[in-house]
Amino acid sequence: SIPYFTSGVFWVIYAQIDVVFISLLVSEDGVGWYSAADRLFGTFLFIPTIFLTAVFPAMSRSYLQGASSMSALMGKSFDLLLLISVPMGLGLFAIANAVVVLLFGAEFANSGPILAIFGIVLIFTYQNMLLGQFLISSDRQNKVAIIMAVVTFATIPLDLIFIPLCRSLFNNGAIGGAIAFVITEVGMMIAMIRYLPA
Repeated sequence: SIPYFTSGVFWVIYAQIDVVFISLLVSEDGVGWYSAADRLFGTFLFIPTIFLTAVFPAMSRSYLQGASSMSALMGKSFDLLLLISVPMGLGLFAIANAVVVLLFGAEFANSGPILAIFGIVLIFTYQNMLLGQFLISSDRQNKVAIIMAVVTFATIPLDLIFIPLCRSLFNNGAIGGAIAFVITEVGMMIAMIRYLPA
């Protein structure tokens, strides 16, 4: 149970660490802009959550049945989530500004660029959720815990670089937190793919 607990702890920290650094390095306004975008981003995660809840028992069974069964299930799941996440993520990227203004008002217009970046994050997050569950179902939960720890600690220097940089370039340091999120999600995907069973 320790790997599950460790992964859960690091997931909570990973999900909130950008907000902490934005509050320390920018302002309360930056936290508000980031939080508004993050709230909208979170609503799109219901699809992989429901899907993975349904498919996880099948993944565990297929691991016991052998590589060919598991490979087929993983391939279909990956393709399905990619088919959903790419248009959804790119669509969110395209309409982010309009959505933010419509839902939160013009005073949250600075959340638009953050939500647009979260559209790109969405594509990787869908796959990372699948890969994480796949690794757990194939008895690699220790690897998931290690990956979560590494990306959590990697977020700190990325935030320290990108938040002040975006504050000076765009007068919106919260964009830097979103950029750090993209980088860590890409890194997480690469690491999880590396640890997949043969």
